[in-house]
Amino acid sequence: MKHNSHIYVAYKAIDFLYESLENLHYESGNIASKKRRKDIREKGRDLERLLKFHKNRVLEASWAPDGILFDMAQYHTFKLFSKKDFKDAKKFGKEPHEKDDHTYYRAKGGGGLAFKIDHLSKIISDIIKLRNYNDNYSLEHIMYMFLLLSHYVVDAHVPMHCDIRDDVPSDKKPQDGVYYEKFKLHNKIEKEWEKACTYVGVQEEIPGMENADKIAIKNNLIEKVEFDVSNELHRNEIKTYIFKRKSLMRSVVNICIDSKNRSLILVKSKNPETYDKTIFPDMTREIFSAAIGNLISIWVCIWAGE
Repeated sequence: MKHNSHIYVAYKAIDFLYESLENLHYESGNIASKKRRKDIREKGRDLERLLKFHKNRVLEASWAPDGILFDMAQYHTFKLFSKKDFKDAKKFGKEPHEKDDHTYYRAKGGGGLAFKIDHLSKIISDIIKLRNYNDNYSLEHIMYMFLLLSHYVVDAHVPMHCDIRDDVPSDKKPQDGVYYEKFKLHNKIEKEWEKACTYVGVQEEIPGMENADKIAIKNNLIEKVEFDVSNELHRNEIKTYIFKRKSLMRSVVNICIDSKNRSLILVKSKNPETYDKTIFPDMTREIFSAAIGNLISIWVCIWAGE
């Protein structure tokens, strides 16, 4: 996603953090017990309070991976494919990942987004432990790291970040598949999201919306990216999960696989340079609600020491 979209999703995750934990589920899909939800919501309330206090850090931290770290080539994608996409998948795959009885392979040179999220979460967990031991780290520093992490988690929900068809073939990638022209469609979709997020962000007076006078334009995605924490229907859309620290990598890979499969639905292989505009608005809603919910889930997993 682009600059303003990252800011917007991070703000929404903070706004919905406590309330969304009432909709807390196990990864199996079953809703958590009332006691479990209550216990985790209490921990989530403290984290929400701290993130709200340090909200001014969203503007830098949420886009720092793009604007300061410049690690896009290594850690913003997790390109996946399976035998459904390419017959000789194993030859070009790095490591296999299983989900729903299907095997997915990360492409060689296909990015390490899931590893980055897992690694950062471990660093944040360690910093929290060190602060409790020697008080050498400030809460502002820790909250900045949470917001920095948001960028990578949100990027995992962009379908094309997890679909090898967004890359041109090479000696490390299969040649026999259907590819769409690199970046053009990807950029077009993200621009539509950016317009909608900027428009809603300006209406909500979220600071730091870049080039708002030029791109805060109404489109048919406005209502699809708008989330109001006072709206019960919106709260019910944000589903959170009990992620475990020791298996967080597995959970993040599953998020990437879901994104890859959305890409296959959105962009048909037979016509790779176009996308299904009829389903794009509803898929946008699905992507944004999942990004907010999964970001909250990962934050709480780290904070609660699950």
